[in-house]
Amino acid sequence: MLERPTNLLFANTASFAVTPKRRALTRKARSSASAHSHKIGIIDINAKAGLLFALLQKVNRSQDRYKFYPVEAPVPMGLGMFSHELVEEVRKEREDIDDADQADIINNVLVDDFQPHLRAIRSTVAVDTLVGVVAPMLAWKQEDGRLRWNFFAVGDGSEVMVSTYDLRDFAVEAGRTFEASVAMLIMAQIWSLMFGIDYHDDCRSCLFDYCENRSDLANALREITIDADCLDRIPQDERVHVETCLRTIRDYRR
Repeated sequence: MLERPTNLLFANTASFAVTPKRRALTRKARSSASAHSHKIGIIDINAKAGLLFALLQKVNRSQDRYKFYPVEAPVPMGLGMFSHELVEEVRKEREDIDDADQADIINNVLVDDFQPHLRAIRSTVAVDTLVGVVAPMLAWKQEDGRLRWNFFAVGDGSEVMVSTYDLRDFAVEAGRTFEASVAMLIMAQIWSLMFGIDYHDDCRSCLFDYCENRSDLANALREITIDADCLDRIPQDERVHVETCLRTIRDYRR
């Protein structure tokens, strides 16, 4: 059970003035957070990752650079459902789609459909980054219109989506809790966007492993660390906060 609102996560989540816009039930994030804090809203759309916020309370207490806030907001009906329409999109691009591909694709949702809603919610609750956490895998369209699918995380500017598909199994394999695994995916995508760090194809047990073979994620979850080459991409004054966040996630136990 989460603690009563005497901790940073809930005490700093909202002012007393509820936002007038109906699309967001969560109140605006307090401006009392440090001026240099990067405020991150988390909206659990259909992933049922309730214990995630117990961990994020600890991350909030451990440093003052990255502050997490639970967001409650409705999304249009149907966006969170698995979509057979994605299969038809892929059929327009390629004729050799087999049964295995089809089975994978229908377990995805299209990130592009969520982005306008996440953008509107982020503006309303006044956070720097909004993360939507969903149960299906993530599909997205490239600039050329071609569809890619089976992603764990996809980010675009200040809006991020994270998938928990298969994550409970990978967490067990890695000896991690589910919520620590979700937190790792969230931080990796946010830092990738903030610092321009590309995911690498080779598996180094690093946050930024691309994991084309999805099961390789268990190695990154086991370590929850950043390899030296990727760490060099992070500005020196940010590293202490990044490493503190990672240590808190790594040390987390229920």
